Amino acid sequence: PLFPPPPSPQPPPLFPAPPSGYSPPPPSPPHMPPPDRCVHVHNTLSFRLGREANGCSYDRADRFVWHNLGQMSWLTCAVAASQQGAMMTPAVQSVATGWYSHRLDHKAMIGGWSTYRQQDTSVSTDCVLGRDGRSSTRLEPLPAQALEVTIATDDATWLYHDFGPKYLDECMLLASNSGAMMITPHTLGMNTTEQYWI
Repeated sequence: PLFPPPPSPQPPPLFPAPPSGYSPPPPSPPHMPPPDRCVHVHNTLSFRLGREANGCSYDRADRFVWHNLGQMSWLTCAVAASQQGAMMTPAVQSVATGWYSHRLDHKAMIGGWSTYRQQDTSVSTDCVLGRDGRSSTRLEPLPAQALEVTIATDDATWLYHDFGPKYLDECMLLASNSGAMMITPHTLGMNTTEQYWI
C-alpha cells in the first residue's frame, strides 16, 4: 500500500497517573511480633544475709539463715523467694506467723508449729525468706524430668519436681541447693492424697 495502516489503539492504563506534586507515603515498618511476656526471675537477686535460727533439728538443719521482707501477699512473697533463691521460712525460730509455700486454692499456710493455720493469699502477711545453712550453692538445676506448670491466676510458670520420700532436713537441703521452695502439689493446683513436708 502507499500508506502504512494506522496504529492500533492502546488499552487504557490500569491505574490513573498520580496528580502532579504527588509523593508516595513512606513504606510501612515491618511487622514485629509482640514482646515475650515471660520474664525469668529465678535467682536474679542476691540473698540478703540475716539472722541464724537455732531450733531442735539435727545435722545443723535447724540453723537456717533468714530475713523478714515485711508484709505482702502470698504471690508477691513467692516471687521474692524465687528471685533470691530462697525458701519461705516462718517458724518459732524466726517469725512465728508468715507465709509458707504450701497453698490450697486461694488460701495458704501462715504458720503454727503444732497447729495448721491458713489465710487468704491476697491478705498481707510477713514474708520470711531463708536458706539452709549447710547449702553452699543455689544453682543446682532440678532434674530433667521436672514439670513446667503454668498457673493462669499467678501469671507465672513454675518448675516442679517431686523427689519422693525424704527426711525434712534432706528436703530442705535439696531445695536450698536449687534455690527453690518446698512446695506441695496443691500449691500448683494438683490434687494428691500423699503427704508432704511444709
